[in-house]
Amino acid sequence: MEGYFPVLLRLEDKPCLVVGGGPVAERRIASLMEARARVRVVSPRITGAIRQWAEEGVLEAVERAYVPGDQEGMYLVVAATDDAGVNDAVLELARRHNRAVNMVERPELGDFIVPSVVRRGKLVIAVSTLGASPSVAASVRRQIEACFGEEYEIYLDFLSEFRLRTQELVQDTRARQELYRSVLQENVLEKIKNGEFEEWRSRVMSQMDGCPPSGPVSPHGGEACAKL
Repeated sequence: MEGYFPVLLRLEDKPCLVVGGGPVAERRIASLMEARARVRVVSPRITGAIRQWAEEGVLEAVERAYVPGDQEGMYLVVAATDDAGVNDAVLELARRHNRAVNMVERPELGDFIVPSVVRRGKLVIAVSTLGASPSVAASVRRQIEACFGEEYEIYLDFLSEFRLRTQELVQDTRARQELYRSVLQENVLEKIKNGEFEEWRSRVMSQMDGCPPSGPVSPHGGEACAKL
């Protein structure tokens, strides 16, 4: 059994260093930016996309060779150069200072592996073969993408909104759970695909607004709350 603990890591506004500026590094940088990390790139050469991101101010790019001081203050580090000696030096220093490090070319040497990811808004599905075969991980990801379409983003945004609204309006925990289950029993995904969702959502949320603002609420106690 491989010693990995699957986790979704919050990187928003965390300083992250990427050593390397080629196409492989560019893909890792794009993932970090999607997580809203504060990215610093150090490399003598960078791709056009990385340079454009730097010009737009969404990351910092330092076009020179890596030096140990580049790691200072970093939350995590990515070694993504084509020079094994540089990557090893990045790894050794990160380990010495207890910084999590990802080795792009030899992930088994690092502290974490970046999986192949399917994103549908709040739905995040990660696939990894623990470095055995990135191609297989990508193939599985494509199969998952075919099963979980863009409608899941709308669906989960609605469920999040509905859950917050029930927490606000319905004090009784059991009643909240029954209301939430009643919505889960609806075929919301089909309504989204068929263009019926917005009308249905408006009706449900209007009925929720009719729930009493305080006091225990039974799903059978009020007409508007009972028939979602």
